[in-house]
Amino acid sequence: MNPSRKTFLKGCITGAVLTTVVPAVVGLLLLLAFKETFIRYKQKELTAPPIPFGEKADYGWSLLDKDGNKVPFSLFEGKPIFLHFWHPDCTICTSEIEAVNALWEKVKTLDVAFLCVTWTEQAELNGAIAARGIRYPTYLLNGGRPAVFQNPGTPNTYIVAANGDIVFKYLGGAKWDADVVFNYLLSLTRPASGTPAQP
Repeated sequence: MNPSRKTFLKGCITGAVLTTVVPAVVGLLLLLAFKETFIRYKQKELTAPPIPFGEKADYGWSLLDKDGNKVPFSLFEGKPIFLHFWHPDCTICTSEIEAVNALWEKVKTLDVAFLCVTWTEQAELNGAIAARGIRYPTYLLNGGRPAVFQNPGTPNTYIVAANGDIVFKYLGGAKWDADVVFNYLLSLTRPASGTPAQP
């Protein structure tokens, strides 16, 4: 082989090693050297998970149904509640409509209160129901909502057990028709012993 070509190939291989292998090795050594430091840093960032232990639902407020009739929230006391706050102008809320529709179709035969609540005008709500094909029960706020159901973002969702415990709360959009959601709501309709509820 031509010596100049040999030198050229050697230079290419050396260059490849220097530009790929060496940085990778250096990066790995740095990672190993500072791994414990990074772990300690991440430990300081950890916060408690949002488990709503000990929070109780407030039943002292009311809603309006899509026909304008007053509906006291206390009507749903004693049964599991799926409580979903949304707004027709919220893009994320709109993206969830089909999933919420599908969840409603799954749970409507269960003894679960299904409440999707907004704070718009009656005409806008009825327009959204027609335009978006909303089939699930929709309500308007009749005044404010209790502090325990206050959240700065939209949409936000709560699940309340029959004994009034808030057992789940979530801010943001979700695939509400996932089996895990239905199964969780179904589990809340059963007695504490775990035996199926009597029809």
